[in-house]
Amino acid sequence: MAKIDAAYAQRMEQSRRDMLTRHDPETVAGLMNAAARMWRSERQIIETRVRNALQEMTA
Repeated sequence: MAKIDAAYAQRMEQSRRDMLTRHDPETVAGLMNAAARMWRSERQIIETRVRNALQEMTA
């Protein structure tokens, strides 16, 4: 997950810089916060699926 997190962080920083050329900083900050919340939710789903799959394999 660390590699995925690092790649995601890099893409988000590139997106943030790109959006700052077209939008005000407050709007960009709001969008980035929303994206971060969505990523945390997705990450939790992925971790749960992996954990469940591992439990099934060992059962």
